[in-house]
Amino acid sequence: MYRVRHQIGYDTHFFSRGNPENYAVAVVDSGIIRHPDLKEQVIAFYDFSNEKYNDCADFFGHGTHVAGIIGARKNETGCTGIAPDCKLVSVKALEKQGSTGKGKTSWVASAVRLAVEQGADIINLSLGGSSVKSELLYTVIKEAVDKEIPVVCAAGNITGTSMIFYPGAYEETIAVSALKASGDSVTFATQYSNYGEWVDISAPGS
Repeated sequence: MYRVRHQIGYDTHFFSRGNPENYAVAVVDSGIIRHPDLKEQVIAFYDFSNEKYNDCADFFGHGTHVAGIIGARKNETGCTGIAPDCKLVSVKALEKQGSTGKGKTSWVASAVRLAVEQGADIINLSLGGSSVKSELLYTVIKEAVDKEIPVVCAAGNITGTSMIFYPGAYEETIAVSALKASGDSVTFATQYSNYGEWVDISAPGS
């Protein structure tokens, strides 16, 4: 069991709220709807789930949820995002299938490449494929990182496993997993988050 022995709490907004003039986060996911907390943050919409341009359809809701965590505005509506002053680029690469969202690896790869072309400063991939490495996706992610664009990925949410999970497991990406409180200590949230030495950073997830 992994344990975090020292817990230091800071208000991240004291350090940065995201600069709207030069800080754009590309959210490669299921799209972003025009939510009141996000409508002024999103500067562009693209859709690779149907291999064509689409305005803002998010039939699954996951992309909007992720966008809110990143950039929901500080106002009287709901919560405030980690970087409420940043701008968001919605790049849809997933479609709704049953109770989840799915997409082709080629859609995700095309979305990452477009995010780079559109000048994203950070690319967020709160998604995962499998334990099998895709050379296509690896190539475009490496191209982004070589241009000094960080690519942040979910470590995965396969219950109780330390199995590596791509694209988070690529050495070039920043893999993020979830932590949970357990008594007076903090542990990996193994019920819903992958864990292991390949994970780069962990944060509260429950």
